[in-house]
Amino acid sequence: MKNRQPIHIGLCIVLFFSLLIQCAPSPVQLTPLRHESFFISPDKRSTLTWSIQTQRKSTRHLGYEITDYWDNPVIEAEAGIGPSDTLTIPVELPQGFYIIIFPQSNQKFGIVSMPAYRDAPDPFFGIDSALTSIRIDNTLRESLIKTLKRSGIGIARERLFWHQISLARNTWDWQTPFRFDETRNLYKKHGIHVLELFHDTPDWMADNNKSPYPANLPEAAASWSIIGNRWHSLWGALEIWNEPELPKFGGDLPADQYVAMVKTLDYSFFRINSTLPIGGGAFTEFCPDTYLETCAQNGLLNHIDFVSIHSFMPPENLPPLIEKYRLLLAKYNRSNLPIWITEAGAWAKECTQRSLFNKHIQLTRCAQAKARDICIKAVESRASGIEKFFPFILIPFQESDHYHGLVSEQYTPNRSMAAYCQTIKALAHTRYAGRLSLNDNTSISNRVFLKDEKCIIVIHTTEPSPQAEVHLPIPVLQIEGIDGRSLQINGAGNIPIPDGITYVFTTVDHIQNRLIPAEKAITGRNTSSRPSPLIIQHLADKNDAKASVNGYTLLKDTAQWTIPVRLNNLSSTPQALSLTVNTISGTGMRKSKHPQLIDIAPNNCKDVAVTVDLKDLGGAFTIHISGHSQNTPDPTPLVCNAMVQK
Repeated sequence: MKNRQPIHIGLCIVLFFSLLIQCAPSPVQLTPLRHESFFISPDKRSTLTWSIQTQRKSTRHLGYEITDYWDNPVIEAEAGIGPSDTLTIPVELPQGFYIIIFPQSNQKFGIVSMPAYRDAPDPFFGIDSALTSIRIDNTLRESLIKTLKRSGIGIARERLFWHQISLARNTWDWQTPFRFDETRNLYKKHGIHVLELFHDTPDWMADNNKSPYPANLPEAAASWSIIGNRWHSLWGALEIWNEPELPKFGGDLPADQYVAMVKTLDYSFFRINSTLPIGGGAFTEFCPDTYLETCAQNGLLNHIDFVSIHSFMPPENLPPLIEKYRLLLAKYNRSNLPIWITEAGAWAKECTQRSLFNKHIQLTRCAQAKARDICIKAVESRASGIEKFFPFILIPFQESDHYHGLVSEQYTPNRSMAAYCQTIKALAHTRYAGRLSLNDNTSISNRVFLKDEKCIIVIHTTEPSPQAEVHLPIPVLQIEGIDGRSLQINGAGNIPIPDGITYVFTTVDHIQNRLIPAEKAITGRNTSSRPSPLIIQHLADKNDAKASVNGYTLLKDTAQWTIPVRLNNLSSTPQALSLTVNTISGTGMRKSKHPQLIDIAPNNCKDVAVTVDLKDLGGAFTIHISGHSQNTPDPTPLVCNAMVQK
């Protein structure tokens, strides 16, 4: 059982069972009872139970096989169906990941054999769970939440559908068919915070231009003050919008439209004295630089407590992506703003390659690649100073040709769930120390983490192979594979890396002479100033300018542009604002002051027209509209990048 590797006989048996599963009828269907029971303690007797639905009452026994992470056979046996149409199977398995296969029902179920996490959760390890994105019964929801608690996960990302809870002004449905209120309280019951995400607008609050963002920001602020008062104690953070640079979420609109929404919620939560961390971005790795720059120019980084990003490309693409955001934050004097990776998925090449053997082998390789990539990203994120990490996604989910899910369609664990549990078990409450100096293949990387006198060396490779190995010239106490199973130093004295990632446990004194220390980590946090209740909002007119994520293109070559601007006052007192308009282009900057004060009623807005002289500007230009108030903090500016269509 130690150092289990792929073997030809295991492959043949799996092929045989795979053919049975693909071809045989399914007169029997099994449904797990207590999904959390598929997370078991190693080397201890545990019981797995299913309810049975069968078309053949004469069927009273079912054959099954248990295989390991590499599909090697572990157990082959038969179990009897009980009088109440339940099937109970006792298991006792070493640490690792297993699959129990029932050929007669064409079903298989994952098993994670790993000790329950007993320490306080490490705040780095989260998960994108999305349990209120699907309609499942609360028994199953609670079972899945229990598995997160057992695995050491302290924060789960959920999705709130604003339009479903806010049906009309002052009309609320806190439960909805997705059990919003009940599920958030279940998380609280089991000690897990919620990272709340939303990216929609109630119909009654939307504008006529089909923008995904609300046109009436005072109404939006009032709505979110009510939502925040109800749920902020259950939340660990709030993430404003998802991938706003994509048409399906952000309407293919420039960044100023998105940032106005962020400013609104920043003040909304300030108004109710909430200290809840607010995040913005949730940017894809393909987000255009112009969109990111415009977000920063509009003050996004001054209105959030963390910036969130997503990663689905191979793990080697992650460090440059993180560095890109570090440079952006430094450029705008926000170097200490934390970065969260709120969706870490895997579009592994193994998932698109056709197998030379059969579909089962392809699916296994794909599942192993996804598990490997997610865990390498967790390790690299930890080493790069990322504050929180959320694998995408707990529930089974298909996106185009890509299949995601740390649990299967049966809601039992997949390989990626077992692998993430192992990463948490190995690295919780450790600190990154650096890497070891090794003279091996450059495709093999290592990261060193310390906890007291313990040392964990994580070795991973960009060229995974069952034969991959590395020489580590230090004494080791223990070696574990991606799923926590025990591995052994091979005959050549090398550390095996069959899964693409291996965990090596030793002590600090064994690595001191070989450690290349990490660069000094960024410490401290940027503190946000008191937000202004005043927001300068561009009411994009699609008749005058074509909008896209890169800015505005004026549809007519004209000497001036009249910009419809809405001045929002989110406070309960009257406010007055004066405006300054700067037009910046390759030919220089033009400044236009509007010294007259514009009065704005409490919790209201006023529309004004700002006319910009475009004569002899040439090419692209930027409109920068700032405001000054005498009795409240000045609003962050409205910045629009534009060009005239030739």
